[in-house]
Amino acid sequence: MNPLKLLIGLVPWVLFTLLVRLPGDNTAAYAALAAAALSLVLLLATLKGGVKVIEAGSVVTFGVLAAVAFLGGPAGNVWVTDYGRATAAFVLAAVMLGSTLLVPFTEQYARESVPPQYWGSPTFRAVNRKISGLWGLILLGMGVVHVLAAIIDPASTSGGFGSGVGGGRLMLNWLIPIGLVFVGITQTKKIAGSAAEPRTRQVAR
Repeated sequence: MNPLKLLIGLVPWVLFTLLVRLPGDNTAAYAALAAAALSLVLLLATLKGGVKVIEAGSVVTFGVLAAVAFLGGPAGNVWVTDYGRATAAFVLAAVMLGSTLLVPFTEQYARESVPPQYWGSPTFRAVNRKISGLWGLILLGMGVVHVLAAIIDPASTSGGFGSGVGGGRLMLNWLIPIGLVFVGITQTKKIAGSAAEPRTRQVAR
């Protein structure tokens, strides 16, 4: 499985993270709306392979955040600015971890590169359960560091885009999440590669 395809589902979260720092009234509301719109575009673009739960979850999550910001006035915008990223990360983590109990969400991506005859195998399900759980824990970790960033240095009081990016905020909002994503990509390739080796030997025989 190519983990880069999975990361496409996280692009709206990155967009929201960037836009929410822009100055102006209702910035958080418009940032969440833009993220929801991009999530919808990604969802529609991948409908051929079935509804991707990550894109669908992002549409709902950012749509709710946009509603909170628009309807909540200044207080709503402040809350979404400070805790919107953590909320989105926690929701996606819940979706990812929850999928391991039923159908691992990464199966939708893995089926694009794995022959159909292997889709129903216990190994295929087990591998995707591991990968789905891995990404669920990664998003959970992202949510925790975003909450810490909001508590230590609230984005709503930073004075706009480009300010307050030093020290703790840079570490918690960017460096640690990027590091977690790198770990996720590396481990996904490792897990998928270990499962592909026996299949390759079987085909060779």
